[in-house]
Amino acid sequence: TGVQTCALPISVWTAIHVQYGPVELTFVFILGLVLGGIRLKTGSLWTPFLIHAVSNLIATMELAWMSD
Repeated sequence: TGVQTCALPISVWTAIHVQYGPVELTFVFILGLVLGGIRLKTGSLWTPFLIHAVSNLIATMELAWMSD
């Protein structure tokens, strides 16, 4: 299936994020599965692209808020 096809590149992408701990890596993997599923469902890259951008924005805001 499409999700199984996505699993290998998602696993590699998760492994590249070596700077994160196990909890964050799990989040990266699950987000990759969700975004891959959305890509397969919608047939568009724009929806997962926008969700990824919002996710990064939230993470950046959390980091900025925690550093104050």
